[in-house]
Amino acid sequence: ARVLGEPGLTGDALALSVRAFYFAMDERLVRHPLWQGATPTALDGARDAVEQLLMGRLHTRALPPSAADAEQEARARRRALCPLLTPDRLGMPAMFAQDA
Repeated sequence: ARVLGEPGLTGDALALSVRAFYFAMDERLVRHPLWQGATPTALDGARDAVEQLLMGRLHTRALPPSAADAEQEARARRRALCPLLTPDRLGMPAMFAQDA
C-alpha cells in the first residue's frame, strides 16, 4: 500500500501517517469557525464522517481486493438481487417463471 506523495510509505509507517492525519484533522476541525460551540456529539459525528470518507476512498488502494474477493462480492450482489428480479417485475412472459 502506498500513499500519494510518499511512494515508499507502507506498513507501520503508513498507519502512523494516517493516524497523524486524523490528529491534524481533529485539531483543525475543533478550531474551525463553523464548528465553534458544537456539542461533543456533533464533533464525534464529524470525526466519524471524516474517517468513513477517508477509509472509503483509501480502502481499495490500501487493501486491494483479490480476484477471488471480487468474484465473491459479485456473487453476493447477484444473490441479493434474485428475490427482486422476478419475471413478472421484469415484464417477461409467464412461461419463464419457475415454480418454487
